Amino acid sequence: MAQGWGLSARLIGYVVGGAIATSVAVGLVRAKIERDRLGELADYAGQNMASTTAAGAASLVAGSDHGNLDTLARNVADQAHVTGVTILDKDGRTMSQTVLNSAKKHRRYLAPIVFDGQVIGSVAVNISAAPLDQAIGDLYARIILEQAAIALILAAIVYLFVSRSIVSPLSKLTLAMEKSLDKGEPYAAQEIETSDSGEIGRLVRVLNKLNQQL
Repeated sequence: MAQGWGLSARLIGYVVGGAIATSVAVGLVRAKIERDRLGELADYAGQNMASTTAAGAASLVAGSDHGNLDTLARNVADQAHVTGVTILDKDGRTMSQTVLNSAKKHRRYLAPIVFDGQVIGSVAVNISAAPLDQAIGDLYARIILEQAAIALILAAIVYLFVSRSIVSPLSKLTLAMEKSLDKGEPYAAQEIETSDSGEIGRLVRVLNKLNQQL
């Protein structure tokens, strides 16, 4: 029986190790795909905000309306997660700027200001990277939990299947032989039952035939 438990322990180790390795590989692929998707969504939203701001600033830049440009920049900066807005003329000079927190890690999105088909300036919108970083952190935590659960379920299924087909017949065979040796008999007095059609089953049936001949 000790040998059977030894085989079971090794089998559990192999199965769990293989399941974890497979789950980690799948998890890394999933994490990369979903992280890239989150980044694309964040970039789309940021670029859309910059483009919308540039469209709203076009006539104001053309008319050098600094007062309303400042109002526009403040209104955009008041949006969630926006850390700064800068409006430049075509020569790159700052016409309006609102900075809420320049020290924060942010992502910058640029958009040209077009008026009557001509580029007359540009807009830069800084958006905090904290929400994206938080979303990616939550993503990693969720994937780790999901892949761990999948690994355990997969390991249990594989172990049960292999245990029934390999460990259980070998344990029965070992137990029968140990009982015979304990009684001082050179053979197993009782036929060992098996329904396995593979190598383990063939081994059991050969031993049964040897016992019959003895």
